[in-house]
This record gives sequence, C-alpha cells and structure tokens, in this order.
Amino acid sequence: MHGLIAAQAFTVPGILGTLVVVGIILLIGRFLLNMAFKVVLIAAIIAGALWFLGAESLLSLFLV
Repeated sequence: MHGLIAAQAFTVPGILGTLVVVGIILLIGRFLLNMAFKVVLIAAIIAGALWFLGAESLLSLFLV
C-alpha cells in the first residue's frame, strides 16, 4: 500500500508539468493564430485595394 502511494506521489509532478507545457503550447498557438489572422486580413485589404483602385491610385496615396 505504501509503495502505491509513493509511486502516485512521483507521477503527480510529472502530470502537472505536462499540463503546464501543454497550456503554454496552446497559448503560443493561440497567439500565433491571432497574429496570422491579422496578417491575412491586412494582405486581403491591400490586395482588394490594388484590385479595385489599381496600383497607381494606391501608390499616389503614399507618395502625396
């Protein structure tokens, strides 16, 4: 009985460590997904402006 309790005590820190690592990976993944979504959104807006207005009118906004 005492051997079983000691074995369980050694596995609890391992499980907690695994949960912490998984949580950190999920937070990093969420941050990267959020950042990638913003990059795609900005690229889509720029592509739409180039398509509707043409490259010359878009460049004239930045050169004025």
